[in-house]
Amino acid sequence: MTNHKLKKLSAGWMCELCQQQWKKKPRAKCPGVVWYDNPNHLPSHLIEAEQLAAQNLKPKGNAIGCLKRSKNWVWLFDSSDVETIDPELPPIYTWNNRPKDLKTPNQLYRYNRKPGDNPHGCIRHEGDWLFLYRWEECPIDDESLPPYREYGTAPELKTRSQLKKENLVPRDDAKPRGFYRIWREEWKTVWLYHADDCDWEAPDNFLTKGTLRDRYLLSKSWIARLGEPDLIRENPHHKSWTPMQLYSRQRVERFLADHAEEYSQWLDERDRYVAIFSANREAIAQGHERYLEAKSKRKAQQQRCLRCASGCATRQGFLCAIYPMGLEDWQIPCDDFVARG
Repeated sequence: MTNHKLKKLSAGWMCELCQQQWKKKPRAKCPGVVWYDNPNHLPSHLIEAEQLAAQNLKPKGNAIGCLKRSKNWVWLFDSSDVETIDPELPPIYTWNNRPKDLKTPNQLYRYNRKPGDNPHGCIRHEGDWLFLYRWEECPIDDESLPPYREYGTAPELKTRSQLKKENLVPRDDAKPRGFYRIWREEWKTVWLYHADDCDWEAPDNFLTKGTLRDRYLLSKSWIARLGEPDLIRENPHHKSWTPMQLYSRQRVERFLADHAEEYSQWLDERDRYVAIFSANREAIAQGHERYLEAKSKRKAQQQRCLRCASGCATRQGFLCAIYPMGLEDWQIPCDDFVARG
């Protein structure tokens, strides 16, 4: 910065160096070169130093112009008076015009490659050079991975989700025969398998507790051992009813396979109980009827006791003055009933 070289005009003052004009003498310092107030109307031969650096060039001489951007001076140079910064720098591209097969080091990870010794191009990025490599010529990064497959180029190889639609599941010892990577805020690896390395598996469905009891003969304790249900759905018969608890058939069968010995013992014991029940079905049915009848009589007697003059409510509960210890089954119905009032 220097002092202005002022020249008197009829309408004010002008600096012969920066060519600015004022009505009164300025107080600010002079940039020492021509100042351009409109960056959109610069002479075609003027260029900024950063724009030259993006082309691997630097000015030979001093600035011959300037402009202000965000209150800062930006110096302009003659684009014909420049020299190369790094003669060994590879070809320069922009993000839009670079060849499709040239990739950044981060993009090389998609193909399981790492940068080689000689870059095939570069891009000016955030004030520095970002080198580009032809990925097919770069060395493999992880030799343990299967070959990279461009998406859709190997129809015989499929992802787990694609295999699932065909009721196929890769075996535990199956190794993927290929992979590809997709960008989801970070690189995600998708493994590809061949049908020859898969087992057929029936599609999964979900079972109710009633189905577990009827089909697999599971008791409440066995169902509890399965753990939480896999799905909870609104009861289809009525919205206010308890939601349906559904269990994955595959998970149930895996659980029973893991406890095969214990499950077989349970089935044997259950068969024995069923055999005892079948042999005594009639007696058990008669006993059940007697139980229901006695239960009904006791319920009716409780209602009579509440209306009886001999009964009263205490802090310890209901108390009968005649039968303080309660009625036996043979004493029902009570002969001493007297209605209140």
